[in-house]
Amino acid sequence: LGASTLAPDAPGSADGGNLYIALRLYNDTGLTLNRFTLSFTGEQWHTGTGSPETMTFGWSTTASSVSDPSSSFNAVSALGWTAPVSTGAEGAVDGNVNHVFVGPVTVTGLNWAPGADLWLRWTDLQLPGFRDDGMGLDDLSFIAQVPEPSSFVLLGLGITGLLLRRPRKC
Repeated sequence: LGASTLAPDAPGSADGGNLYIALRLYNDTGLTLNRFTLSFTGEQWHTGTGSPETMTFGWSTTASSVSDPSSSFNAVSALGWTAPVSTGAEGAVDGNVNHVFVGPVTVTGLNWAPGADLWLRWTDLQLPGFRDDGMGLDDLSFIAQVPEPSSFVLLGLGITGLLLRRPRKC
């Protein structure tokens, strides 16, 4: 895989001020990739007021930026996570202690062409009237799998070989 860029939390302009953590990956393998496996640790460094927040996850092969409103991100609920601290006073908490391990989760159905970007995006929805939980990511593992040959092609080659064999005459 090519160079990647980690985008820090940044308020979006067209989406109510949501915060994002994003990773932009470039496919320089020469192959169209159709799945990836992802795992990470979600850490909470600040507890806010109100309900614990959930960070959602989505991916896109058509986005041009982390908050691109013209492209859709495909949601993967299994890669979302909720802040583990939900009680106590607002303030700093230790993210090395207050964390959640997520994954590994294999995502299928992409069509990540050579020369294209894949965006991985976690969204921290901003709740009006509440102080925000401070959430982050650590220990991220990303593996893109090369597509396996189709069993139909292999089966077709076997059938062709059988058809070309001629019985012997005695």
